Amino acid sequence: MTLFRTMWQQQRFLMIVTALHIALIPIATLLFFLNPVVITGVDGWVKPLKFAISGAIYAMSIAWIATLLPTASRWYKLASGTIALALVIETALITLQVVRGTTSHYNISTPLDTTIYSLMATFISMLATANIICLFVVISQKTIPSLIRSACSWGLAIAFVGMIAGVLMTSVNVSPSQLHTMQVDKRAPANYGAHSVGVDDGGPGLPLLGWSTVAGDLRVGHFVGLHGLQLLPLLALLLLSGRLFGRQSSSQHQQFVHLVGIAYTALTGLLIWQAWRGQSLINPDVISVSCAAAIVGVSIVAALIILRNPPQTQPA
Repeated sequence: MTLFRTMWQQQRFLMIVTALHIALIPIATLLFFLNPVVITGVDGWVKPLKFAISGAIYAMSIAWIATLLPTASRWYKLASGTIALALVIETALITLQVVRGTTSHYNISTPLDTTIYSLMATFISMLATANIICLFVVISQKTIPSLIRSACSWGLAIAFVGMIAGVLMTSVNVSPSQLHTMQVDKRAPANYGAHSVGVDDGGPGLPLLGWSTVAGDLRVGHFVGLHGLQLLPLLALLLLSGRLFGRQSSSQHQQFVHLVGIAYTALTGLLIWQAWRGQSLINPDVISVSCAAAIVGVSIVAALIILRNPPQTQPA
């Protein structure tokens, strides 16, 4: 409870936004069952439900990092406030579009829908910029324990790599039907941008997640990258607690965090690249499998080298 009290005192706006996202989870879940709204082949309430969960986790992570800072950083406060504002507006607009029975992302079918989508794009760009500011603040704070600082830095950096997939979805990737409308019909499409690569959105997908099972889906790398912000700090906390490689030195722990950070970044990039090549997560080709095997193999060898080296300092 002391940690949550500190987070509330230091990041009140962000914690309020977190609470709003958590409150939306049971509401969206109930509406999923009681008032289904079919949008692009799936229940529209799945989207605000997913954004409520991911938004709450992301906001809590940013608020927790704030408790590590020895003094109130103006830049971090500005960045975290921007993140809170962007999250609440993004989720609110997504929910509004579900209530209206239409899509939120890529929707430029009417002036109102175009305005809503433009607002979402603007605030998500602000969130990505704020994420980078948080990264630089953490890197510059030498008073944070080095292992935690490295883990949080890697987590914020990997989250930004995951956000790159969002840029591809909204400004580069277009569906076959959108291309046909623009190139053959010579008119503006009702939607511009897509999650899936090589097929129209709304086709066969994994349960709840919706990731395409027949083509590439940029949401996979987006999801994996964003949750690096939780995985890397959790790894550092486990190392510090002695529950993971407790007999190793602090320098070995540091090397291990850097190794996982590099491997996780490579995995995120691979998933984005695989999707961009039009391959489903569950049906990779030989190149994708080989790259994944190389990442795993090199990581295992590097980890064994780190763990077998004799400690240079006392165990952490």
